[in-house]
Amino acid sequence: MGLWMKSNYLCIAALAIILAGLFFNLPCYAESQTAVEKKFNTFAGNWIFRIETAYLHTRENPKIEFSNGQYQASFHQVAPDTIQTDVKPAAGSSSIFTGVLQYNEYLFQSKGATRDQAMAGPFEPASLKKMTEIFLYENGSWMP
Repeated sequence: MGLWMKSNYLCIAALAIILAGLFFNLPCYAESQTAVEKKFNTFAGNWIFRIETAYLHTRENPKIEFSNGQYQASFHQVAPDTIQTDVKPAAGSSSIFTGVLQYNEYLFQSKGATRDQAMAGPFEPASLKKMTEIFLYENGSWMP
């Protein structure tokens, strides 16, 4: 093989290496804010579901206590009408976001002279916790 052919092969090989380097170093496609917000709303709905299924005591299976001559039934529940989400891009990045999930968690209680009366209700909110959780979106998914 002549010197001219070897130099052409070297040029082609060098060009292939440069093009491969450019191809693999391209920045990742940045998702739109709207797409990331949609993903967060789905994630937040699933997160709330996980919270509610983790409660030991629910409306169907309240905690029952006897004190001062009466029964008290209680359980925790997320108020669905209080769920709010907000998504913001991280400073200096088009692919990293933070998501804020806010909701109210109520403790409901009912009292009665018997266990059955306490379980029958009516259940009234006895206390409220305003919850705020912050999540990170990176590499295409929300992280719990």
